[in-house]
Amino acid sequence: MSDNPVQPTTETTSAPVSADAKTFTQADVDRIISERIKRAEEAATKKALDKLGVNDFDSAAEALKKAKEREEAELTEREKLLKQIDDLANKNKAHTEQILFMQRERLTSARDAAIKSALTNARVTNVDRVFTLLSAERKAELEAVMSETGEIDKKAVEKLTATAQKEYAEYFRSGSPGSPSNAGGTAPSADAERIRKTLEQRKPIRL
Repeated sequence: MSDNPVQPTTETTSAPVSADAKTFTQADVDRIISERIKRAEEAATKKALDKLGVNDFDSAAEALKKAKEREEAELTEREKLLKQIDDLANKNKAHTEQILFMQRERLTSARDAAIKSALTNARVTNVDRVFTLLSAERKAELEAVMSETGEIDKKAVEKLTATAQKEYAEYFRSGSPGSPSNAGGTAPSADAERIRKTLEQRKPIRL
């Protein structure tokens, strides 16, 4: 009996190759992969086109073009609407400014009428001339006749009339220069010189 044990032998047998089995070259593998990729791309493209509701890329391009045109048209409409709103705002602003101007004119006319009426009642011989002098020399007091609420301040009118009687006594009938025999009071040229000097005093000093 031998001292070396007998090792069992393992035989490897290959599966029989069928005569009908097809072998693929590298070119065949590349072609198959390319076809599968192409089919996947076509499926993805068809899915995307279906979502857009078109059949091909030309139709998709046309649909995108029309969508862009609609967007531009809508933008144009918005711009037109914004312009119309802006125009209305400007017209409303101009209308408001016109109303305010007319209100100021009405209040100014009412103020001037109240002052002239007071001067007339005070027996001023030349109301317009005295009023012009007051406008030039007593502007602040004249403007104070009209309150912020648009009402005539009677006390301010009386004060202004008293000032006029003191400053321009020659225009009041109680004084000899302003008596009916000399209803015009001082000469207009003297008044103009007086006003000119008053306006020059108001000019800002230039450094």
